Amino acid sequence: MSQTTDDNQIMLSFRLPADAVATIEARAAKAGLSRSEYLRARVLSDPAETPNNHFEALLRYLIYITNRTHIAVYSIAENAGTLTTDRLQTIYDDAVTAGLRYMAELPDRMAKAQAQIAAQTNTAPPAVE
Repeated sequence: MSQTTDDNQIMLSFRLPADAVATIEARAAKAGLSRSEYLRARVLSDPAETPNNHFEALLRYLIYITNRTHIAVYSIAENAGTLTTDRLQTIYDDAVTAGLRYMAELPDRMAKAQAQIAAQTNTAPPAVE
């Protein structure tokens, strides 16, 4: 449903279940926005412009680089003979297990990081005196 207002703007209205409205209001409050501001921002934001689109890909790439660095360090120790092959294999297996666990937890970690970033960016600027 839409209505034209005096200043040539169109008002849209729609129905949502109460739990959806509660979710929207909670997310708006968390972002420090009114419900209308939050919905406008979400609807009008270009998905290509959101910084989170490539965030996970970037994290995966960084993990890949870290893994490559780990393998290089592993090779140095192996070639220098400072650690036994069995000990190096144990270190490698532990690193793979930890990496897989981290990747499984990545969506939750990203959500927490995004919430922290949003909380920091939505704080009011200091008062000008």
